[in-house]
Amino acid sequence: MLTIFACEKVMGAEAIPHMHQEQREKLEARFFAKTEAGPDGRLEWTGALTGQGYGAIKIDGTAAPAHHVSFTLAKGPIPPRLVIRHRCHNPRCVNPDHLNTGTHADNSRDSVEAGRLPTGPGSKPRKLTVVDAVGVGGAQLLGLSLKKTAEMYGVSLVSHIRTGLSWAAAIGKHMDEALGTPETPAAAP
Repeated sequence: MLTIFACEKVMGAEAIPHMHQEQREKLEARFFAKTEAGPDGRLEWTGALTGQGYGAIKIDGTAAPAHHVSFTLAKGPIPPRLVIRHRCHNPRCVNPDHLNTGTHADNSRDSVEAGRLPTGPGSKPRKLTVVDAVGVGGAQLLGLSLKKTAEMYGVSLVSHIRTGLSWAAAIGKHMDEALGTPETPAAAP
């Protein structure tokens, strides 16, 4: 009998824990060559930037967020369902002492509090209501795709709602309650 083991290619920062010591050392040298000291203890990324201003570095041909790589090199793998948050609110900072984990909702609240996301009067008009935004999060719980969910609400993009980049204040608390956090399990249906 022939047994075939399926393996999924690990990419980006998730590949770091699986690297041989020599590969990891080469990555660290390449990584730190693209940094320089900044104000307030920041370690500023000087390499490629994403459209949102975050650092990016290629690992095995795949672009990885530089702050994810920094966190993983210094502290280990990013726990499932968590994101990396910048305590200094500087997307170019890759100082692992300025990075910590949290939920998408935590990260969005940080951005709102730091004034990085528009909210309230003066922000762009919205096509969705708060109820719609919460419904988009609920569609994720039901397993609906981003495309299907967007079609249901007559919009072209809902991924920002699901990741907490928009509607954070309105749905963050609801999503944490529904999905749970590492400290708090999901609410019973």
